Amino acid sequence: LAVEVISPGPGLSELTLVNRGDADAVPFNEVRVEWGADRLVAADGLRGFSTEPWGKGVCLFVRAEGEAGVVAPGERWTIGWLRFESSSEVRPRVAVLQP
Repeated sequence: LAVEVISPGPGLSELTLVNRGDADAVPFNEVRVEWGADRLVAADGLRGFSTEPWGKGVCLFVRAEGEAGVVAPGERWTIGWLRFESSSEVRPRVAVLQP
């Protein structure tokens, strides 16, 4: 299971879980996103994830406790998005956090 950041437009970044394996995968509990000096305007979680501000330049996408589901082989889940003030392309860094 991997996390990809897709930028469909200026200032917009989407986080997607991608199962590149041959078996079902349980989604990560938390995904930490970091970026540079660009100001975050809005963010939201999808598919059972919510956002939690963590500090300047950092946001957590947290999976709801007890949220069921697996990511099937070859399947992609968009788990959230971030909108930045800058019109330039933003490339956030992503780290997966497990309990």
